[in-house]
Amino acid sequence: MILGIPAMDSRTFSNFLSDLVIKNKDFKKQVLDLSRDVVRGKYIDCDSSLENQEVIDVCVSYDGTWQNRGHTSLHGIGIVIDILTGLVIDFEVLSKFCQDCVNSEGMLGKNTPEFRIWHDSHKNDCQKNFNGSSNSMEMNSAAILWKRSVKEAKMRYMTLLSDGDGKTHQHLNEIQVYGKNVTIMKEECINHVAKRVGTCLRNVVQDWKKKGVTLGGKKRGSLKDETIKKLQNFYRKAITDNAPDIDKMKSYIFATFHHCMSTDKNPHHSKCPVGKKILVLLPKGFS
Repeated sequence: MILGIPAMDSRTFSNFLSDLVIKNKDFKKQVLDLSRDVVRGKYIDCDSSLENQEVIDVCVSYDGTWQNRGHTSLHGIGIVIDILTGLVIDFEVLSKFCQDCVNSEGMLGKNTPEFRIWHDSHKNDCQKNFNGSSNSMEMNSAAILWKRSVKEAKMRYMTLLSDGDGKTHQHLNEIQVYGKNVTIMKEECINHVAKRVGTCLRNVVQDWKKKGVTLGGKKRGSLKDETIKKLQNFYRKAITDNAPDIDKMKSYIFATFHHCMSTDKNPHHSKCPVGKKILVLLPKGFS
């Protein structure tokens, strides 16, 4: 009893929690089946030849996250999202902790025969399903999701939209989830690519600051944070507006950098596209 209020026994709480887990599993299957049906329908709308195929190839994005930061979390989750519809088609939770095991260890003793007997009967319901490092949860969760994609989703995740971290993609191809001669392709997320441009520029400012050279500041022409954001945004815009023409993408990207270096005494407009004003090329408010 706590504060005069009857409290629930730990075993009773665990029983209720177990029932809730079972119901959530059933609900999860219903929702994911619905999502997968919608995804399959959209792909068939795009290519009618897929209608008679039991297993279809789809393009997905994948990412993992943790309950706590710092790569010390006891819980992590990996999520697969279809690119065409934006729907979640599968996810996997990895955990290095089980409350039932902790409670039983306290009551029965960790190394007692009673605990071992209890644990053998508890294995199928144990919430602890991972023993590796928290940092490797994302990669291992992906392996689980890709391996069961054909059986459960009737799909092969053949193209992976990456967030810049290539470990997961490399691991999936190393374990050959779809067979020896099947390679999973990787596409880079343009938002993450542009973000890395901004990060690199900020690192340059900090590195030179340590050497006593100021690149940032408020004066005109300095590499201040506002300017970095504009360069970052235009880098993304130059790629999205001109893809898949690589030469044109390069031209528009360098046009921005050279224009930023330009002065009346020392102009650098040779990279600016001919016949177009630079104000048209640059994002609104860029100077």
